[in-house]
Amino acid sequence: MRALNGVAVVPLVALAVALTGCGAKDDVAPPADALPSGGGRPPATVGLPSDPNDRASPKGVVMLVRGGGWAGPDPATMRAQRPAARFLQESGFITVSPDYRAGTQGFRDLLARYDQTRKRFPNDRVCLFGQSAGGHLALLVASRRPDVACVVSQAAPTDLTALARDAPGAPTAGWARRAFGADGLRRYSPSAVASTLRMPVLQIAAENDRYVPIAQVRRLESALPAGRLVVLGAGSAPFVHSTVDADQLAKAGETQNAFLERSLASSGGRGTTP
Repeated sequence: MRALNGVAVVPLVALAVALTGCGAKDDVAPPADALPSGGGRPPATVGLPSDPNDRASPKGVVMLVRGGGWAGPDPATMRAQRPAARFLQESGFITVSPDYRAGTQGFRDLLARYDQTRKRFPNDRVCLFGQSAGGHLALLVASRRPDVACVVSQAAPTDLTALARDAPGAPTAGWARRAFGADGLRRYSPSAVASTLRMPVLQIAAENDRYVPIAQVRRLESALPAGRLVVLGAGSAPFVHSTVDADQLAKAGETQNAFLERSLASSGGRGTTP
């Protein structure tokens, strides 16, 4: 979702390195390529590993699904993902960064982008990574595509039907209703399709998040066949909609990076780039 109350939206995969004062720069090399356009979809950029040896044998593909309150194309939030994309490329991963339209159109855009990614890199597994609304959509895509290797979801709503009750006074429930309609809240809730999420799922959330309260992520965690939840305590380090303990955030970043590598390991460096 949006940067809220002055709290910056910073991808944890980059923060894990940025907190130590190295890596994950704010700039990013020009994208190596783009997925084909069509169907009114916004652009999607492809970033190849920085090291030529990694390009010949990448660790796998990570699709970065931005947040933004399901409100449609958001160039600013796309730019905010560049440090994470750069860090992943420097670590030997291919990255795919798709923008998408609002609401249900955005969900269809992401399904199409995932299918294009699988065709482009048929020998490499694909993990989905998203914050807030991006994490919610990543989980939904995975529920429709059982060959997703893993999902990393940060501070993502999982039960849209309960948002108004879980987060009274926050705008989150209103954003969900505008995006999916009152009649679509259950249909587009990851918790309602948890049994289909048989790939490894890592959720990372803050216990003091008032936009996506911890009850949301715990509800999905209890229903996942292969899920793990990391809860961050309050502190001063920015994380999605809140601020959290810096040491816990750094450890969660290490957990997340190891999770991605482990989940994608079976790609085995078989992929080739055009």
